[in-house]
Amino acid sequence: MDRRTVSGPPPLLVWLLVSSWTVSGARVGPPVNVGTVLYGKRDLAKYWTDREAAGLRCREMADQLIPRRIPDGAAFVDYFKLIEVQSSLTVDSQTSRRRIMSAVADAVGGYASGVLWPHVRASYYDGRVPYDLANRLYGIVRKIKYSLDTDGRGWITAPERDESDPASVRANNVDDDFDDVRDIVEKPCAGLRLQREPSAYGDGAVVPIPTFDDNRHPGSVAVPFAAGKWLFSVTGPPAATNEDVPFLVRYYLLAVGCTSTNPNNRFRRDVSEWLNSTVVPLLASRRRWYPALAGASRVVRAAARAAANRAANRAAAGVNSARDKRTVESMPAAAPLPPDFGVDDWPSCDDGPSGKLPNPNVFRLAILLSLTTVWLSFKILVVHKGIRYILDVLARWSPPRHKF
Repeated sequence: MDRRTVSGPPPLLVWLLVSSWTVSGARVGPPVNVGTVLYGKRDLAKYWTDREAAGLRCREMADQLIPRRIPDGAAFVDYFKLIEVQSSLTVDSQTSRRRIMSAVADAVGGYASGVLWPHVRASYYDGRVPYDLANRLYGIVRKIKYSLDTDGRGWITAPERDESDPASVRANNVDDDFDDVRDIVEKPCAGLRLQREPSAYGDGAVVPIPTFDDNRHPGSVAVPFAAGKWLFSVTGPPAATNEDVPFLVRYYLLAVGCTSTNPNNRFRRDVSEWLNSTVVPLLASRRRWYPALAGASRVVRAAARAAANRAANRAAAGVNSARDKRTVESMPAAAPLPPDFGVDDWPSCDDGPSGKLPNPNVFRLAILLSLTTVWLSFKILVVHKGIRYILDVLARWSPPRHKF
């Protein structure tokens, strides 16, 4: 019997259904409704031909190819390649091959676009999926859309990440040692173009923030590296600046190491605000993939944690300062200190409690004058007695006076 007249399922589709058990692993859990881009509500009321009905049956059977749980990305790539190869070897009729491949592409493409690719993209932004694998999966999704001439409307959209999903929990807790980034780079300030160098007086370095050419639809980003490449395309492969480290991860490591000596540096707050306002919306985009932002989710979490720790430390310091102030205010008042009088401001016993004593030098001057007076009196007395003694001697030895 000619294979093209078979009324049952095509042999390729039967073989694919058997192979899908190997790819999807243990088929546990409810089936995933990925939607379709081949049919719509308008087809409910139309008249179906035998060929169209056969295509619909193929599409229904192709749903069995959809994994019940997220497979390994590399295994899915091999699975898709196997479908392409077997489609050209098993089916002789070009029409049957086109009908079968359209049904398979609709089912697999809906799953890859709405379930697998968002998971792989999030893992890539976490730094857990290499660029080559992510790029191959992204190419498969684009290839399926091109073959079906669709933009994906009708397929399931990327679901919200559920914290109960093991994949999401693993993504949110991956590499906790990276989230607590420390100064692990030698001479980090030398690797950046700084707005202000750290000084010996304790002034911290001022690290510039990277800049996109367009924050909403960027094509390139400028990163203040001191040497080598500093302008990167966000749609091309991730540019490894050192030891295969993506440029955004490398920048954050250098910046944190350069500002770690100054706990009051505002870099952690500024870079966290930039990441939340500019980078996070790019990571959440469902329409575009930015290969250059490999590992960006890890940087976002690390910066958010560092900013939260800085805010908590500042709040704790404020609480301690307020507590110390209240403690000082609650202490009893100390005894007043004696007044700091000047030389001429000593109190006098004669003038009451508010009187003033004379300058102590006055007492010294009075004593000095008294001693001087006594000394002068003594000298005068001595001189007077000496003069009388001389006069007596002269009178005694003088010749007698003759009377005429």
